[in-house]
Amino acid sequence: MTEDERVERMAAMVHTIWAEWMRYMFNEGGGVSHQPIPYPTMGSERAKRWVMGEKSRYRWIRQLSTTYSDLPENEKESDREIARRYLEVFDQMMMGMSFPTMLQRIRELEGKVSDIMEIAGRITELESRADIQARSLILKNEQLLIQMMQTGKLRRELEDVRGVFVGFLNSLEGKT
Repeated sequence: MTEDERVERMAAMVHTIWAEWMRYMFNEGGGVSHQPIPYPTMGSERAKRWVMGEKSRYRWIRQLSTTYSDLPENEKESDREIARRYLEVFDQMMMGMSFPTMLQRIRELEGKVSDIMEIAGRITELESRADIQARSLILKNEQLLIQMMQTGKLRRELEDVRGVFVGFLNSLEGKT
């Protein structure tokens, strides 16, 4: 998924969430007023209902009744701006990595794990021969042993990065 696709997907979610909130607010009593609206004090009747200008009311009703894909470009851009702010926070939460950086890191780790698994496979093959000479070669080759020990650590790191990545994608899809 490209950065633009991420922004568009998040912007559509931003619009949907805003529209749901506005429907709730209209149901709670979004009346029309042509008078300036003083800030309501807690406990006042005014605080129990909110009032807006007629022009805003009609614009907001139109917007909340329109899907993101059908919005005019300037209104989509407003949702994109909010989406970019959310994505910036999400990216920071994902171990300080941006989405493309995370994908690159996953590919690097997969490559390293693949190399180490190949080495571990060779070691296992040598061990399975039950040959004393093969065992002494394994013990003498310290580098192969170190790489074999690192396999578990890299595998766990890859699983951690994948877990964060899957969690992020699920959050974009509305899953928990």
